[in-house]
Amino acid sequence: MFTREQEMRITRDNLLRGEQTLSRELEMRVAYLSDLAETLLDATDGAAPSQKTLAHMTADEPLLPSDGRGVHKEVLPEHRALLSTALAHLAVFDRVTLSRLLLDKWRERGTPLTVSRLLDCETLPGRVSYFRTALSDEAFDGFSEDLPRPTAAAALDYADSCETVALGEADYCILPLTSPGGARAESIYALLALYRLTVVSVRTVYDGEDAPVLFALAGRAPLAEESECSVLMVSIPEVPADAPAALTAASEYVGMHLTYLRCDTDVTLEVTGGDPILFLVYLCLFYPDFRVGGYYQIPKGSQAE
Repeated sequence: MFTREQEMRITRDNLLRGEQTLSRELEMRVAYLSDLAETLLDATDGAAPSQKTLAHMTADEPLLPSDGRGVHKEVLPEHRALLSTALAHLAVFDRVTLSRLLLDKWRERGTPLTVSRLLDCETLPGRVSYFRTALSDEAFDGFSEDLPRPTAAAALDYADSCETVALGEADYCILPLTSPGGARAESIYALLALYRLTVVSVRTVYDGEDAPVLFALAGRAPLAEESECSVLMVSIPEVPADAPAALTAASEYVGMHLTYLRCDTDVTLEVTGGDPILFLVYLCLFYPDFRVGGYYQIPKGSQAE
């Protein structure tokens, strides 16, 4: 029989051995991933990084051989479950690490990466179509501050305003993302998805003193700066069952905060803060069919979730 002190010492020593084993494995995996990132980078043949070029570089699963992932035999039984879970979770960690290494290597080669460049978007002049109301007129005045040459055109309804952008007759449209009571306007989000538009800026307009309505400027060019207050909304079709958990973990690894998640035929999530460029590189590599539904800064005083 061991004394309590001896049991604690054995437990400590075994945990230290487990930590050293994991540390050595992580070093090996990062070295492997660094080589893989170099290979993927060379595969672009000097092409500017974009969603299209990155999608062609997708690394098939598994990234690393499965052997060598077992728990060290000397780890005590009561700690095996915890360490096994940690090791199994490295699948997402590997993917984020590979994305980070690839991004770092691109930057080392002097290739700057922005959301606009990554998604092959460009700044548009500012032709805005919208269904006119007193609130939407006020929203247009606010959005005009962000556009180089703002001009307005009246639309018959919200769907018509989206269609004019989809047809190239306007650069942007204005849509209410919430009701005066603050509820999320799901029908508007459905229109954004239907016409494959991206929310590029948002502003809060007040219908009276205590009824904020969140309006969106939607188009094809993300205007937000990379900052702690930016929101990224993406939709991914036909994902495996474990994808929501993996996407949530990946967003946390890059320092983002998950603010919205919906899982049906597609997975839609909104994340804020962190490193949106790194998260987009991750999506390009492992979920190449994703679509950006929004990239914008959170307006001050917004009460929308």
